[in-house]
Amino acid sequence: MRRLTASSQTSDPRAERLLPDEFFLSRNIPNPFNSNTVVGFGLTEPAHLKLEVFDLLGRKVVTLIDGPKQAGFHRVTWNADSFASGIYFHRIEAGEFTKCEKMILLK
Repeated sequence: MRRLTASSQTSDPRAERLLPDEFFLSRNIPNPFNSNTVVGFGLTEPAHLKLEVFDLLGRKVVTLIDGPKQAGFHRVTWNADSFASGIYFHRIEAGEFTKCEKMILLK
């Protein structure tokens, strides 16, 4: 992790925050899950981010995020109440970074 500090003109300790050393996409927690799961990711710099969920056949079933995000650590919850049990994949795209992880929905 690296630290991002605000300009030296401020003495607010909250102006300093931790940033990831590299872009990352975490596995969802819990996995397998029943209805709700949390996906974590980190951005080293601000970026336009897409976080999407696909079924086993590669069809997009939901877009969780599609827009600008600040640098830092983030989490998003997927409520899959209206989806069938099965294997799904969550994929992140942020600039040049793309990664995909598998998740299992059990009802």
